[in-house]
Amino acid sequence: MAMLAEPRRKQKWSVDPRNSAWSNDDSKFGQKMLEKMGWSKGKGLGAKEQGSTEHIKVQKKNNTLGLGASQNHEDSGDISSR
Repeated sequence: MAMLAEPRRKQKWSVDPRNSAWSNDDSKFGQKMLEKMGWSKGKGLGAKEQGSTEHIKVQKKNNTLGLGASQNHEDSGDISSR
């Protein structure tokens, strides 16, 4: 009898958990393209340079809920309590 799926393996965090090492590499295509259009490192995107200059923060999701969902038991679907 063959197994249909392999057992899950836990993912290991890399040495760069915030994934920011790529931002120190000035030879990236996207960065060169943006610089040709007037952007420079440290500035935000947008007409008034109002865009975020920080990296997106990584958060570990260790549940089976959908993204943005929370465990709220107020709306349990019980019709008799309405």
